[in-house]
Amino acid sequence: MSNKRKTAFIIVAVSVVFLLVYAFVLKKPTNMVFLNIHTAEGQTQVSLIEQRRDFGGEKELRGDEYTVTKVNMQQSYGDGKYYLFLPEYLDLSEVQVIYTSEDGSSPKLMFDGVEVSAQTSVQCELAEGVEHTIQLDDKELEFLVMKGSAIPSLWLNTNESMGYIHENQSHTTGGSVMVLSGTGKPEYSGAMESLKGRGNSSWYMLKKSYTLKLDAAASLLGMTPGKSWVLLGGALDVTCMRNKIFMDMAEKSGLQNSMESQWVDLYINGEYYGCYLLTEKIAVASGRLEIGDLEEQMEVLNDQPLENYAPFSIQGDIPMKGYGVANNPDDISGGYLLEVETYLQRYHEEPGGFITMNGIPVLVKSPQHVSQAQVQYISSYVQKFEEALYSEDGYNLDGKYYLDYIDLESFALRYLIDEISKNIDAGFSSYFFYKPQGDDKMYAGPMWDFDTTLGNNNNWGDSAVLQDPAGLYMNRANWSEQLWAKPDFRAEVERLYMEELLPYMDELVEGGLDEYAATIYDSAKMEGVYMGRPDLDGEIDYVKEFIRERRDYLEEEFAGE
Repeated sequence: MSNKRKTAFIIVAVSVVFLLVYAFVLKKPTNMVFLNIHTAEGQTQVSLIEQRRDFGGEKELRGDEYTVTKVNMQQSYGDGKYYLFLPEYLDLSEVQVIYTSEDGSSPKLMFDGVEVSAQTSVQCELAEGVEHTIQLDDKELEFLVMKGSAIPSLWLNTNESMGYIHENQSHTTGGSVMVLSGTGKPEYSGAMESLKGRGNSSWYMLKKSYTLKLDAAASLLGMTPGKSWVLLGGALDVTCMRNKIFMDMAEKSGLQNSMESQWVDLYINGEYYGCYLLTEKIAVASGRLEIGDLEEQMEVLNDQPLENYAPFSIQGDIPMKGYGVANNPDDISGGYLLEVETYLQRYHEEPGGFITMNGIPVLVKSPQHVSQAQVQYISSYVQKFEEALYSEDGYNLDGKYYLDYIDLESFALRYLIDEISKNIDAGFSSYFFYKPQGDDKMYAGPMWDFDTTLGNNNNWGDSAVLQDPAGLYMNRANWSEQLWAKPDFRAEVERLYMEELLPYMDELVEGGLDEYAATIYDSAKMEGVYMGRPDLDGEIDYVKEFIRERRDYLEEEFAGE
């Protein structure tokens, strides 16, 4: 626990071996749940440990025969009380209370008024909403039990401490990963190649996001197989719903290469971290963006690792940067994943990118080690698009129309979803688009980062506009303003809203949002208690009402054109 938090307890080792031997003696092959109370040097740790024999995963995750999951007691950042924050599937009706001690003479222990001797067990029932009491001689500890929703749980064990990971986003660690379904059914287990922090402003908040890389591509919870995944925290969204709502909207509206996602309760090294959205990582890779992998092609063509090539930076009408990679593939027309990033500090922290003549900073996210020839090609292509976009008639000096460079439907869908959500970052940050190899056009997406939408702008930007369900937002700046000024683009936005998005929003208002809230309610509430967040019910009602009013306003706005 943090030194800044009140606590009378420190984390100490728990004797899992004792629990396994105990289970073996009882000869019970089914799942068993233990409440382990462990003392050492006058300090106490309380952990709930489940051992099970039904997992077919890696031996190192199973203790050769058993799978073990552990949840430590933690103190709430809100009310200061102690809790066991647990996945919903755990059966707490027959819990074995076990008392282990490293102290020379074990102090007398009473649990809910029943004496428990060292190295023995007593069966009990743990109940939600009841204050359970542990008494060690004259010291007393009370704790509560909370359970999340019937959503999957994701369990990580790391080689390095999470304190080390949180010191710097560049820090990584290996370890192991296990995924259980909402009913506790084993879904996946394997080695974790790396875990690292991610995020911009959210990195400095209590709830952080992480990038998870498996040692081999795998499907998690039915999603498309891949090695790299993101645990998206949505630090500012009390409801835990906003990212899921709009990532689903992008996928169901037909926006190509949208990210799949699933809610999970996250546990790392026995500690509860909150309700997260496990998503596919935006990346050029098999099963992700399959647009031609320039990075991979360059690795084959060059005789040294790409990171060994010196970076370059060129000033001029279009400032650009990248790496002086020696050899390029014959076709450099695509395989580009790009991101508009108007926060210059973030732009300057990345190795590859360019700034258009209208001052729009664009990061080249892939290839990671973009060569000079490649960044010159893609910056020129984007600049010709921008030149056409900013012209009154939509044509550049080469006589090419702005829609010769972009896919109309994907950019219109992206525009609409940002407009519906009143996305403060739209057109400014986390604005991804890509150009496939051998394709003459760029495509908008994938969509990303919606925790500050639907009026939840954390007092950033123009709150009067962002917190008002009425009014247009996207037609105010940068490329979005210019796109809206084009009659054919505007007509496509209006068509897609009336034909595709309005029916979907009707479904949300008429029951879809209730389903989202019901699915995630207990996990969001549990996270709220842990994080000390405000009232969940009021926040859910706010989201529902905002979307209802937004639907009605946009229907009137677009139907009247």
